[in-house]
Amino acid sequence: MLKKSWLILLLVIVLAAGARFVSANYITKIYKAETIMFIGTEQDATTNFSLSELEASNKLIIDYKELANSRYVIEPVIEKYNVDMSLIDFRKSLSLTTLETSRLFTLSFSSENPVLAAQVANEMATELMQAVSDVVNVENIRIIDTALVPDEPVSPNLNIITLLAGVIGLILSLLIIYFHDLFNDAYTTQESVERELEIDTLAVVPRFKAERGAYNKSLIALNEPNSMLAESFKMLRTNINYMIKDDAHKVLMMTSSVGAEGKTTASSNLAIAMAQEHKKVLLIDGDLRRPNLFRMFKINMMPGLTDIIYGKYTLAEATQRVVDVPGLDVLTTGRLTSMTTELLGSVAFNNTIDEARARYDYIIIDAPPILNVSDTVIISRIADRALFVVAMDKTNKTLVREAKRNIDKVGAKLMGVVLTNMTIDPRSYYYGSAETKRRGKSRR
Repeated sequence: MLKKSWLILLLVIVLAAGARFVSANYITKIYKAETIMFIGTEQDATTNFSLSELEASNKLIIDYKELANSRYVIEPVIEKYNVDMSLIDFRKSLSLTTLETSRLFTLSFSSENPVLAAQVANEMATELMQAVSDVVNVENIRIIDTALVPDEPVSPNLNIITLLAGVIGLILSLLIIYFHDLFNDAYTTQESVERELEIDTLAVVPRFKAERGAYNKSLIALNEPNSMLAESFKMLRTNINYMIKDDAHKVLMMTSSVGAEGKTTASSNLAIAMAQEHKKVLLIDGDLRRPNLFRMFKINMMPGLTDIIYGKYTLAEATQRVVDVPGLDVLTTGRLTSMTTELLGSVAFNNTIDEARARYDYIIIDAPPILNVSDTVIISRIADRALFVVAMDKTNKTLVREAKRNIDKVGAKLMGVVLTNMTIDPRSYYYGSAETKRRGKSRR
């Protein structure tokens, strides 16, 4: 509920405001005017009365109510003001209500026209007095207050409608959240990922919307280096440095279960964060089928990795330097080919990685999703460590678990998981990373 508080607030506001707007502008307003009348004794209308007299007056009001609803009283009023209503509808709009422990009662009339409502209420009171005198042959009823033209409608009641719509919005949002969680087969918490996959969290990347600019706005570590998003990648860098303390483990592979989990974004920002720490970093696009790094950095797709493997370019010639990030080079896929598995399994690819080991402090390979193609299995044999990206509240748990089993089967040295698309509380942001450090130290 806390994570979806925005949905609760949105539905409450939208339904409440919408109901109020519709009620105020599209629902017919009803105005109610009322007169106050008094029943006294036949001889005297004093206020000194006994309980028996009060009971007798209340019985009289019942009689007078029936009399007020008769055609004898109503038809003259309808004719006088040319009221465009049937007798049945008129009676529904007419009301006689007793005031508790009193001989006072109200005669009210409701109408879309406030002036007509007041006119009819006053005329009905006059006709009722005359009818009592004519029919019952007594004069024990009189008008205390005449009806005034009402300023505000009695229906619709905007405040009540707004409140009810807000309550409905609250209930609806809670039901949506409940059924979403009930049928949503995706990880929603860091703890559930670590418990079910038996793996540590290296970083938690908050949810954000990527935009395009001079550099892709997904390059948070470059465009917004002081933001909380950039800090998440710096924390990832710190945890990697903490867990890797020797130069023999410098080739890192980033993969995920399926596409669109934020793998390329994580790879790119990690590379930038490492380069900002005065390291020489090579970022390689290992997805030879669906390359993305050239779009991310706004650089040419060729020459690239396949051109090196085919012997057309050297590593130095094919890499492209990121001007705004000293120390960071990018190696794109190069010319696309259908023989991706053969190229990645070739001696030339192994030699390229070996040459990169000698030139760079870190090599980060943005590998394809492990469930989509076999290319990732080949890359994992060369990589020293693997990082597994999981999109929270998005990727099916079954797919994530299957991908984790595949990683374990091929013997990839899985360092940890990077959680993306995460809704987090800024106050507890550093908890996951600190806990990862603590557990990593205890294992050593």
